[in-house]
Amino acid sequence: QADRYFQGCSEFQSFAIGVVGMPDNLMKSGSYYFEVEVEDPSEVIGFADSLWSPGDTEHQWTSAPPASASGAGCVGVGVRFLAQGVADIRFSWDGMWGGSKIIMFQEPLIPIALTSKRAIWRVPQDAWTFRPPSPVYSPLTQRPFPKTCYFPPEYMMMPDPPVCRDDFQEVGSPESCALAAFHLGLVDSVAY
Repeated sequence: QADRYFQGCSEFQSFAIGVVGMPDNLMKSGSYYFEVEVEDPSEVIGFADSLWSPGDTEHQWTSAPPASASGAGCVGVGVRFLAQGVADIRFSWDGMWGGSKIIMFQEPLIPIALTSKRAIWRVPQDAWTFRPPSPVYSPLTQRPFPKTCYFPPEYMMMPDPPVCRDDFQEVGSPESCALAAFHLGLVDSVAY
């Protein structure tokens, strides 16, 4: 898969209530790693293939936290494509890797998270908390990308006229400031 230019945190879209993913990131080849911080071990991260629809477990492959897990944690996700429609996937919980699983799927694979709470996606290598299972794994993109993407996005409305935080230029509406924060992966928790 070519190293395509991602559109920041707007890559993450809701498929259904509690399901978010990267539908434009069509994975077919290579070896990739990313992390997702979750608030509860019942939140799962993984992949779905082109035949998947919300609620379909036959075409999704997701993480399972260790029995000892409680509270928030970080799910590491590694995928290595072996042949057309065949991949080796691995999941970790707070840096502790589980076993490898070979899957057969209908191309392409799409990263997804099944969560009823907040999830923080860490795509670029400099944002990773833990290491991938081996050095052959790369980030989903080598191009610039926000260090963290929150889903659902977090921000608060701004004063009138709206002014974005972190020295961004003034924008024309509260919605455009919120959109800018979303694309850049910022959390605007300052109430004005």
